[in-house]
Amino acid sequence: MQKSQLPKPMSYNIGRTFNLLFNRISMYHLDHPATVQGIEEFLKALREGFRLLPSVSFIMLHDKFFLEEQPFDPRIKHLENAPTF
Repeated sequence: MQKSQLPKPMSYNIGRTFNLLFNRISMYHLDHPATVQGIEEFLKALREGFRLLPSVSFIMLHDKFFLEEQPFDPRIKHLENAPTF
């Protein structure tokens, strides 16, 4: 397994903003100001990652998210209270 080339703070920030966006989309509609802000923050974090890598992989396996084959920071809680569609 190849180690991620993203620095840990950058990887953490991308994971954190993804989690915030995921939660906001689950709670609000896409046009809600909180969701729009979450989209902007996530895109900003992704752009920083794209400065180092040409692509960034998100993986979901057994209700856990991974970024570049590294699990999201365990302090980020996700999918515990996600709505069922």
